[in-house]
Amino acid sequence: MGCPEEFDDLSQQQVSTALGIDRSEVVRLIDGLEESGFVIRTRDSADRRKYRLSIPQAGRAERRKTDELIEEAAERVLYRLDEDERQTLRRLALKHWAKNSDRYRRYRRQLVTMAFAHW
Repeated sequence: MGCPEEFDDLSQQQVSTALGIDRSEVVRLIDGLEESGFVIRTRDSADRRKYRLSIPQAGRAERRKTDELIEEAAERVLYRLDEDERQTLRRLALKHWAKNSDRYRRYRRQLVTMAFAHW
């Protein structure tokens, strides 16, 4: 849910590209988010074949709750690390991801689908 909120007024294609998943999968995910009232999908005025996505207040509230849950879970896992150690872990994880992103690409669709499953 972070993608449209961080970059207001995105197209479904932009979301597909950002998440690295097929457009048809994005449509399915957005359908569920729209049904739950977390995303508003409107026709693009410049190109009627496209949709624009925006986040209403309910979606922003759900995003805040989700961010809090993620923060709480991270704290439970990382509670023994001080801030410098957490920054080092973050830096090393990103370095690993950058060097191995092709290996993880095949799992991205599954991860995104699981992340949106409860909506």
